[in-house]
Amino acid sequence: RKVINQGKMAIVMGIETSVLFGCHVRLGIPSCTKSSIDKQLTAVRKMGVTQMELVNKFDNALAGVAGDEGTTGYLVNAANTLETGSPWHMTTCDPNDPEVHDKDQDNSAPIPSQDALFGAVLKTLPTNILNLIPAIPLYPAKHHCNTLGLSQLGADTIRGMVRRHMLFDPDHMSVKARKQSLDLIDKLGYPG
Repeated sequence: RKVINQGKMAIVMGIETSVLFGCHVRLGIPSCTKSSIDKQLTAVRKMGVTQMELVNKFDNALAGVAGDEGTTGYLVNAANTLETGSPWHMTTCDPNDPEVHDKDQDNSAPIPSQDALFGAVLKTLPTNILNLIPAIPLYPAKHHCNTLGLSQLGADTIRGMVRRHMLFDPDHMSVKARKQSLDLIDKLGYPG
C-alpha cells in the first residue's frame, strides 16, 4: 500500500501451482499434513511470498479445481487422473445457474483435428500416443460443478496464511471450494 500510495507499481511475490507444498491427493489420501504445510508456509513467508493460490490445474489435498474446457480440459483432466487416481468429479450444478459454475466439460473427442496446437504436437508423436491418455468419463448435462470443495487441510492452510498476513487468491478453485474459502475468510474477519 505504501508503494501504491506513492504512485508506483507494487510487485507481490506469489505461488501458483497445481500441487502446493507437495500436497498431492491419491485416491483420496493426502501426501501432506497440517504440520508439513505450516512449516512450508513459514519458509515461503520468510522468502518474501505474500500471495498464494491453493490449486491450479489438478485437484489436490487442499481443494477441488474449476477445471478447463474443450481440448485443454480433456487433456488436463487426463493428467488429473494420472496425478490423483481419478478424473474431476464434475456433476450438474445444483442449482444449475448458467452464471455460477465450473468449466463445462463437452465430452468431445480428446483432440479435434481442427485444434492446431494439439494437432501439430500429435504429428510429432507415435501414432499410439492416444492409448496412453486415461479415459475420461462422460459427464452429465451442463452446467458443471466439481463436487470437491475445500478440505480440512485447505482450511488449515488458509488459517496459516491469515496468521502470516498473506493474501489468499481463490482463482482456479471449484465453485464449492471458493465459496467455502470465502466463507472462512469472512468468518475470520480477514480482508486479505
